[in-house]
Formats: sequence, structure tokens, C-alpha cells
Amino acid sequence: MEASRIRLLVPVGGVVLFAAGFLLGWWAGSGGTAGPGRGEGIAAGAASSRRAAAQATVRRREEPAGFREGGPPAAKEGDPGEEPKEGPADPGDWEKAPAGVGTRWTESSRGAAPARAVEPPPPYALPETIRGRLVDALTGKPIPGAGVSLLWQTNDGTLGGGMSAEMAEDGSWTLDPRDTMRRQAESMFRGLDEYHRRQYATPEDLFADLEYGIRASAKGYETVEGPEPGEETDFRLVPEGRDRLPGAVRVDARWSDGSRYPGRLLVRFSSPDREGFSQWALSESDGTFLFPGVPSGPWSVIAAGKHCTGVDVRVSEAGEVRASLRVPRKGLEEDEHAPSGDPREVAVSLGDLRAGAGASVRAEARKGLFFRSEVVAGGAFFPGLPAGRWEFVLQAPEQEEARFQAEVAAGSGRLTLRFPPHTTGDAPPR
Repeated sequence: MEASRIRLLVPVGGVVLFAAGFLLGWWAGSGGTAGPGRGEGIAAGAASSRRAAAQATVRRREEPAGFREGGPPAAKEGDPGEEPKEGPADPGDWEKAPAGVGTRWTESSRGAAPARAVEPPPPYALPETIRGRLVDALTGKPIPGAGVSLLWQTNDGTLGGGMSAEMAEDGSWTLDPRDTMRRQAESMFRGLDEYHRRQYATPEDLFADLEYGIRASAKGYETVEGPEPGEETDFRLVPEGRDRLPGAVRVDARWSDGSRYPGRLLVRFSSPDREGFSQWALSESDGTFLFPGVPSGPWSVIAAGKHCTGVDVRVSEAGEVRASLRVPRKGLEEDEHAPSGDPREVAVSLGDLRAGAGASVRAEARKGLFFRSEVVAGGAFFPGLPAGRWEFVLQAPEQEEARFQAEVAAGSGRLTLRFPPHTTGDAPPR
């Protein structure tokens, strides 16, 4: 009987000892804390594995990294326990690179997505010599007293300054910046405070961190600033307060099926920095619509009745830009109070008024709603102005507007109108 009990207790004791050893190992693996649930112990073990992988990743970042175009290194079959390679331990840390950029492929565990570390662009190479010419944008002549400066600052913007170019009488200028800026960096390095000493170990570190721009200025002219200059950089300065010569917008307007919109087109022009307006135009022989007299600068061009942000264009001074518009299916929204009689040809003479380049005449139905025609040979021509009451406005750069009202009577044939002569006390003709 005693022998039977002993034979029974031996396997039971083995099971007990095995369970005790398992529990002791589990307790040690969970960081030595007593009493975790089964799920908590598994999570703690996984966290410990991730910490070990992260430490391994940090150590390996000191080793040279491989570079490969097209994809990650091929996985080895039957090697699920491969150590993490260079890269973040957590797959959530992967960085995406833009299309076409070389990628550095890494992986932290089997099955993880590759990390893409974007290769930084090469630093700006400061030319040994930068040269150019600075002139008046209207006359093309040199500007007395004008100057060009090379501007610099550290990447964080805490240090900055500039150096001036040597100017010649013909408007040409020259900068020899590389040696000068290296000497400047050495001088700055000697006077760095504790904060900047922690960032720059040598004068070359400071010199390599500088960012550059360029500025051209003259008294009575608008200042122009540009980014990092090339070896050849020219400037054309515009006088302050001058009305720039307007440009033109040519619109290709089409229905949703691609066919061209015929007849008369009303377009709204809106701008972020000036008052908007609506302008009519008639289709030309090629089916497009020309809108002259649009001030230079950024504009959003919208077909009247199409409620959207429109097509963004930048009108250059005395230049022409093209825009394509879709006409809404319901057609355009016309102003119900605008003249709507049968259209006829109307010629408007300036009389004894004079206007230079960039002048135009607006036929206004109301403020901000008009036809516009360029001044040619002392007058403006409107090929199809609806019969009704209009106000005609002469607009020219650097000139006060002149205006008069007239009735465009219905009928056939060309109607000729004339700006009234100026009288004593009025602004003299230009």
C-alpha cells in the first residue's frame, strides 16, 4: 500500500515542480512584479522585446547604411528570427518619401513595411562671383544711387546680415561673396554665445549653415528681393506709386460638351489685393474672347454664373495670358438692370484729351460692370454695344479718369460719340 502511494505521488510531484518552475519564470520575465493577469504578462513581454529591438536599432545606426533603388532587401527563406536592421523599431515610424526620390530601405522585423528616408537636397553652393545689371523698368537706363545687397542668415534665423555689391555707372554690379562670407563666418564664430557654441563646432559648420537671398533697391523705386542668387542676376526696378501698364486675358470659353461658347461673354475678375470687376467681351474670329485693360497681378477668372473659385492667372505688365473656362449648363448670369437693346457699333473719340500707353475706355452699365476697349489713334471702338444709357470712362496710367454719359440709341450703322472738351478749372489734357 505504501509503495502504491509513493508511485502515485511521484508523477504528481513532478507536475507540481514543473508548474512552480513555469510560474517562477513567468514572474521573472514580467519584470519581477507579482500578480499580473495572463494578458498583462504577454503585453509586458512584447514591450520588453520592442525595447530590445529599439536598442539594437540605435546601435546599428552608427554603421554605414546600404542604399538601394527599387525596393527592400530580399527576405531570406526560413529565417523568421532575423534581427532588426537599420530603421525604426515600430512600423508606425516609417517615413514616406515623395515619388522619384531615392529610398533607403530598412526593416525592423519580418513582414514590416520598408522605411523611406528622404535624401536631403545638396546645400546651396555660393558662387565665387555674382554679377548682373540693375536698370529702370520703364526706360532701361541705370538708376543713380541704386544698390544690390547679398543677405544671409543662419538656418534658425537667429543670426543675419548682408554685404553690398560694387556698382558701376552703367548699372552693372559685382559681388565676390565666397571668401568674404567665409571670413565673416570665422569672425562670427569667435564671438558666438553659449547657445550658438552648442550648434557650431567649427567656423566651417557655421559657414555651411548660412542661407542667402538678394535685394535690389533705389530711392523712389519698389524694392525687389529674391531667393538664393545665381551667377547672373539682373534687376528691373519699377517706380513707386506708378500705375503699371495693364495686360490682357484671352479666354477660351466652352460648354460642357467641349463646343465653343458663342456671342457675348461676361467674366468676373477677383483679386486677393484689389477690387474686383465684371467685364463683357465679344468673340473674335478664332472664337476666343479678349479682355484688355486688366491690371497686372494675380486674378481669379470666373464665368458669370459659375459659382466656383475660377481659374487663377497672373497678368503680366503689357502682356497677355490665356485662360480656359467652362460655361455653366444654365448659361451666364446677366445683370437685369444693364442696357439690353439691340447692339450697334459705337466709336468714342477722346477729342482734345490725350492718353499714353495702356489707355482704355470703359463703357459702364454700372460701377464694376462694363465693356472695355483699348485706345488706338485717339479713340476707342465697341463693335456691339447694346442700346441704352452708358457712362464712358477714359482710364490711363498716371492720369485722372475722365468720364461722360451718353445714350446709345437703337439703330443701324456706326454711332460716333466724343468726350466733351475740357474747360477752365478742369484737369488739363494729357
